[in-house]
Formats: sequence, C-alpha cells, structure tokens
Amino acid sequence: MRPQNRFENFFSRLNIFHKFAILAVILALIEGASLLYFAVGLKRSLSEYIAVSWLVAEKKADKQSKVEFPSVFLGNLNADSKLWHKVFLLDPLRGWKNAPAISYTNYGTDYYASNSQGFMSIGEHEFYYQKKKPVDTYRIIVIGGSTVYGQGVRLPKDNLPAKLKQQLLKLQIQKDKKIEVINAGVGGYSSGQELLYLITDLYAYSPDLVIAYNGWNDQHYVPGLLHTYGNEFGALKTREHYKMETIVADYFENRRDVTSEFARLMLSRLRRVATVDLVLEWAGRFAVPSANRNYVKANIRDEEIQALFASLTKDPESSEVVASAELYIRNLELMIAAAKAHKFKLAIFLQPLMDVDGKVPSNEEQKIHANVPSSYFAVRKVFYEKARQGIRQLGEEHNGADIHVTDLSQKVFLGKSEHIYVDIGHVNAQGNDLIAVAMAADLERYR
Repeated sequence: MRPQNRFENFFSRLNIFHKFAILAVILALIEGASLLYFAVGLKRSLSEYIAVSWLVAEKKADKQSKVEFPSVFLGNLNADSKLWHKVFLLDPLRGWKNAPAISYTNYGTDYYASNSQGFMSIGEHEFYYQKKKPVDTYRIIVIGGSTVYGQGVRLPKDNLPAKLKQQLLKLQIQKDKKIEVINAGVGGYSSGQELLYLITDLYAYSPDLVIAYNGWNDQHYVPGLLHTYGNEFGALKTREHYKMETIVADYFENRRDVTSEFARLMLSRLRRVATVDLVLEWAGRFAVPSANRNYVKANIRDEEIQALFASLTKDPESSEVVASAELYIRNLELMIAAAKAHKFKLAIFLQPLMDVDGKVPSNEEQKIHANVPSSYFAVRKVFYEKARQGIRQLGEEHNGADIHVTDLSQKVFLGKSEHIYVDIGHVNAQGNDLIAVAMAADLERYR
C-alpha cells in the first residue's frame, strides 16, 4: 500500500467541518478573481459590478422610472474587434437593433452611448424616455441610419439630433413646451427598417414629430438585395432577415431545453455568482452569439458589397438601382400613411452625400473620393436622380403643416469648400451644424 504524502496526510486529519471551510475559502478566492475580472474588464468598481449584477438578475428595474443602470463600457472597438455583437443585437423583425445600455469608443476617438431603451445619447450621460409623454413636452423622434446614430463625430453632443435640438431651441419653435429630441438612429438602417421601427415601436412613445433623415443606405444596400433575391425580395426585408430565418430557427432548436420558466429562473439566480457569470460569458462566445458576431460583422463590413457593386456598376442604370429608388419612395409613402393614422407630424429629408451634393471637395475629401471606384458614385447618381423625382412628387402631394418632404441633398453643402465629410457619407460636427440649420429652417417654415 502506497504511503500517504504530506498533503494527503493533512487532509485525512481534518474533520468534515474543516474540509467544507477550506472548500468555501477556495470558492471565495475563485469568486473574488471572477469579480476582479469583470471589474477590470468592464472598468467598473467591484461594488458597482456586484450591485448591477444583482439588480439585473432580479429584474427589479421599474421600466417607467427614470432610473438608469450604468452602461457597460465595451472598450475601444475597431474593424477587427470581437465585440460588435454587443453593439448591435439580432432582431427578428428589423434584422438588428441597438444594444441597450452600452458605451464604447471607435478607433480611440469617437464615443457612443445608448440607454436601456436602445436610444443613442445626444450628450446626456443618463437619460430615459417615458412612453407616457409628459404634458409639458414636445417630443421629436429622429430616425435614420449611422448618420443619425452619430458616426462621423467624436462626441454625442455633436451628432445630428443633438445639433437639431440646439437649432430648435434657438428658433424657439416651441415656446410653451420643453423640446425633447430622441435619437432613434441605428447603424445600417434603410427606409424599410426605419418604417418597421416606427410602426412597431416608436409610435408608442406618442411623438409630436418624427423626422426621417435617409437615402444613403437605400442606395448602398437595397440594389444588392434586388440583385441577389430578384422577384423574391420583400420590400421591407434586409439580407439579414433571410439569414435570420435559419439563425433564429437554429437558436431556438438548440435552446429549447432551457427556455422553460424554471430554467430561466435558475439561470437568473446563478448569474448572481460572478464565477458562473464568467463561465457563461466565455461559453457564450462559442455558442449561438457567434452567429450574432458573424451576422453583425457581415452587416456592417461585408466583402459582398464590393463584389455587388462591381456587377451593378457595369450598368449604373440597371433595373436594380432604379427599383431600389422606387422602393425607397414607397417606404416613405408608408411612413406618411402611418403619420396620418397615428396623428403625429412627419418630416422627411433626403440626405446630402459626397458627389451628389454640389459641394466643392476639400483636399481631404478629394483623397477620400479617389479611394472609391468611380463606378460606385455612378450608381449613387442614378439612385439620387430617381429619388429626387420621387421626393419632389411627395412634396407636391403632401407638404403642409403636418407632413413635409424636403430634398436636402443639393441644398446644404452647395458651393462649400471646407472639410465636412469624414468618408463618402458621414459628416463631421460642422456638417451636422449645417444640416441642422437647414432642417430647423424647414420645420419653422411649415410650423
């Protein structure tokens, strides 16, 4: 028989109480290390992490209160970051949506933050919008893609909805009520997704005015959908909706054994323990969320886009480009119908973009332009020519006190030579200033 070593001899002398005490100490050390990991990784204090993890697990937040959980800071993200799946979440209806209560920097400079409702900051650190609108509030909701979301500027206070609020306050467009501007922009959204967002969610916030600022993503994404899916393309679908048909099915198929109320209850209790939370965090990176990561990466930066435009630009006036402009106008018509049905005012603005705006390019903008195939801009020009015709017709039919449709694409930057564009569509703070001034003047004219 093998003699016991010192370690075995030590444990053989311990009674059951001492063994449990040692085990408890070991587990406590592991839990402490897990807490430290989350605190360092999320840049939060230990007490703050513990408080938030318990509150979230119990789900005691009153959704009608103004209490905001501290947002999770994801760190500095770039094109190759592994955390984009935490910025944009899969959504079966709209394809994707903003993740709630997160903040991050992009390439070390631009800062973004969302609240628990998925709305983006326009400069506030803590903000919440009650669905039951206060009687003393004039509520404006701005919908659009990344140009509304805030891409192009360094701080939320310089994004387009923030600049618009500043201009409206200057004009005193509402003297008897407090002006509230909600940034409902979502990166990558085209008019179809904006329409779905509006009629399924945003209208419940009882807006007095909805502003739709768009054009670019319809020009950029929709021709490809028509090219890929042809007659089978649904006007309100994105490519991600087609992917979701299999992704969502697989998700529920693989998770059906943990979707019961009992399992959800047990999981919420377990997530109070940082060690379990850490295990679930890392396990999730190799489970279904990986599909979310691939999905979002494909949506935001997809190599297929280049191949797509290589085929489309052989014939810029192809039926896909023309049809995408027609679908864009149809989606705007549906927005107008929704505004009339739900009795809120609606302002639609066709956004300015590089090479179709009449701007004199700066030296920096010339360099940006030179790095993009001329065929891409050829497609853009065809789309905008058709879209402008439709915008003009909508304006002639509907413009008035409650509905106004305006083409800003050749109005805002015409003849200007200063540096405004940071890429082929996003603008800097000065550009947002100019756009906001034009928007506010238009709203004032139709007031």
